[in-house]
Amino acid sequence: MLAQEALADAEGETTRADCEQVGHWHILRPLGRGGMGEVFLAERRDGGFVQQAALKRLKRGMDSEDILQRFVQERRILAGLTHPNIARLLDGGLDASDRPYFVMEYVEGTPITEWARAQALPLRERLSLMRKVCDAVAHAQSHLIVHRDLKPSNILVDAQGEPHLLDFGIAKVLDDARDTHETRTGLRVLSPAWAAPEQIQGDPISTATDVHALGVVLYELVTGQLPYHRDRALTTGSATSSEYDSLVRPSQALRHLDAGQMTQRWGAGAPEAARLARLVAGDLDRIVLTALQPEPERRYANAAALGTDLGLYLDGRPINARPDSSAYRLRKFVLRHRFASAATALVLIALIAGFGTALWQARLAREQAAEADRQRTLAETHLAQAQTQARRAEETKRFVVSLLKSSNPELSREGVQTSAIALIRDAATRVDGLDDAPDTQAELQVAIGNGLISLGAAEEGRARVETGIAQLRTLGPDAWPSLADALQIQAMHDTATGKLDEARRAGEESLAIYDRLDRPDLALGRIATLTTLAKNTQFRGDLAASQQLYERILTERSALLGPDDPRLAVDWNNLGATASRRDRYADAEHAYAQASRLMALDPQAPESRQAWLHLGRASALIGLGRFDEAETAGLAALEVAERTLNPDHPMTASVRTMLARLYRYTNRPDDAVDAAQRARATFSAANAIQLGWTEAQLGLALLDLGQNAQALPVLIAAENHFATRSNREEPDYFLIRAALAFTRIRNGDANALALLDEALEELTRRHPGPSNALAETLTLRAQAAALLGHDDAAQWREREIGALTTLLGPDHPRTRAAHRRSR
Repeated sequence: MLAQEALADAEGETTRADCEQVGHWHILRPLGRGGMGEVFLAERRDGGFVQQAALKRLKRGMDSEDILQRFVQERRILAGLTHPNIARLLDGGLDASDRPYFVMEYVEGTPITEWARAQALPLRERLSLMRKVCDAVAHAQSHLIVHRDLKPSNILVDAQGEPHLLDFGIAKVLDDARDTHETRTGLRVLSPAWAAPEQIQGDPISTATDVHALGVVLYELVTGQLPYHRDRALTTGSATSSEYDSLVRPSQALRHLDAGQMTQRWGAGAPEAARLARLVAGDLDRIVLTALQPEPERRYANAAALGTDLGLYLDGRPINARPDSSAYRLRKFVLRHRFASAATALVLIALIAGFGTALWQARLAREQAAEADRQRTLAETHLAQAQTQARRAEETKRFVVSLLKSSNPELSREGVQTSAIALIRDAATRVDGLDDAPDTQAELQVAIGNGLISLGAAEEGRARVETGIAQLRTLGPDAWPSLADALQIQAMHDTATGKLDEARRAGEESLAIYDRLDRPDLALGRIATLTTLAKNTQFRGDLAASQQLYERILTERSALLGPDDPRLAVDWNNLGATASRRDRYADAEHAYAQASRLMALDPQAPESRQAWLHLGRASALIGLGRFDEAETAGLAALEVAERTLNPDHPMTASVRTMLARLYRYTNRPDDAVDAAQRARATFSAANAIQLGWTEAQLGLALLDLGQNAQALPVLIAAENHFATRSNREEPDYFLIRAALAFTRIRNGDANALALLDEALEELTRRHPGPSNALAETLTLRAQAAALLGHDDAAQWREREIGALTTLLGPDHPRTRAAHRRSR
């Protein structure tokens, strides 16, 4: 996705920084300057991979404590937001002169009001576009972030018609006590035309502040003009309710426009003003005016509420916003005409005095006292939570800032850019010093351990995870959610390395904690644990049970998120993998198609996940006999994995193992050996559970080349790794035993035929149905009979052909190849 940050206009020349290198990024040209930062178009090249992005850096001389805090806060805010309509943070650090910078997606777009006019967008499409903006703002608000500078130039629409929310430079974290730079300096940075009254007056900020700005943008989209006429230079002073009282309803503003003005504001083909005014009058007027109320408590509480009412309006259903009550209008009238109303007010006060009033006031006082007690208790609870969150956020910030400084090549002892694993090891050293914050320390131990494992330092990482888990166990019920998550991580990595019993125990303990807590906000964590247990069951060889678990997980996540949520892609991917292992290739192809469809709905999804989908689809296509398509998909998986991960990542080994099997089936044994050898080296270094299966493919490919002596130790290792890291019940284990026996026959040991027959007999007894393992084992048995000159060689060929026909069909390339071998 391309993206661009919109900045406030700044006088003076834009600083040129052509040819400058900042971290991994090469600056191409300036994009703009703001009050504290400058933004450049930057490019990163890694091998054949090229990525363009927007790089924002603090301007020279803007290194005061307040400005630096605001810049760092913007980076921290972006790091915590993941939404398709919010520009995503990609990188960050310090440049050669120790100025902080961060890198985000470069969106090439047009301000939302200009885009709507250029496209002559109809009213419904304008409102639908605004709903997406509300959803993005609501996502930020759900993370306690108030943007504070929403305006068209910070809401860009790309060529595909998708809005993107930009520039969190003056955003506020609602529970962050450290966000005091405005009150400390007296500075209030805002855009007057879109600012809420409380911003101009210096009153407290809330989520309703962003609602007001959204209301101004919505007013612009509907009428083509701003609701107020404010001084552009205004940064302090008062914004009274008189603005609201004199505000022209959107429908009324439209009725005053002639055809030329409508074309100027709405674009070519603009609707008739009177007709559009009739559509706007009523509910849409009320939505806009509710968002623009001068008092925050009378607006929509947040962006989500505004987006909900826009949706209700578009669906033709009753909206939630209500017109002003008579009492409210009377109070506003009195405030506007306080002197003329004074005498009347005195008379009214005398008339309502008396016993009835006293009783009413007493009851009201009791109710208010009870409500005050309830609110005080609630506030104390929220304050304690906020203080805990603030403390942990501060600890984490200091921790991350120290890491960023250590990764600066000019500050490091070696004078070179720090590698990912070196950075994590540095983090591991630093986290040991957080003894005064045991909760933060424990969670960071687990996160660091997880990172080390992912980068290939499995034993070192597992030790860190275990340390974090042990520490979390001592912290009481408040740490249970983190403990459940840490146990799931341990179970996931133990499953991947073949420690299936340990993994199951950790996974079951994690699930028990989630069930005991029974909290809706932890539902996705519980599903992650169920997924790990399903994979554990799959690796134990109980494919039917693992498929049932995956189907249950898909049902639960779909009920929680909806059937079209991109996060369901992982469940379809797991169902596809299980179907492939059960030799149900059409079901697997369908599952991977569903996963691809859902993944395409998430523009923020890491590209590396596409490698898994390509790999899964390639495996299904091999089973379906579409070898050319399978190779295309497999090579696409390898390209994505090597580019987005690294050439020695376990993902690339999985792809190469699949390609080795494909090359065996297409009579390319040299290619199969090369692919399998590279995969074996990667899996060996990672101590991965898939090592035995990869060695089986390598041994079988060496047999195809007639390299019997080289195949023997490989297949011995495969049997050992399969028996110790997977289990002895899987069909493929008996295929490996049969291949090892066949190798010994080729090396002159005729007695090994009994071992081959024993493996075949156990396979058919434990797994009586058709399977790929059975077909390949019968192929070896037929070759052994022919090699030994036995009279039953033809019968074994017929059994081989029958198994392949039942499994794959008579027209499958492997079935036809078996027919050719029997001639």
